[in-house]
Amino acid sequence: MVKREGQMIEGGNRKDMMVLHPGIAQAQLNRTQAAGHLAKIRGEGEGPKRGHNARDAIAARWGNRV
Repeated sequence: MVKREGQMIEGGNRKDMMVLHPGIAQAQLNRTQAAGHLAKIRGEGEGPKRGHNARDAIAARWGNRV
């Protein structure tokens, strides 16, 4: 949609005002959230929880076959 409509679209509270396409902000938020989820799965972090989420993800996927 952004490719078709452009990075700036008409909007806002004044006539002929251009604003950032909302799809851009949503894509940035999605990337940030995905990076956070990947960091948890990879076990990045500090302390005793390091790697805990990675083990949970593997157990959820493979069950007792690991």
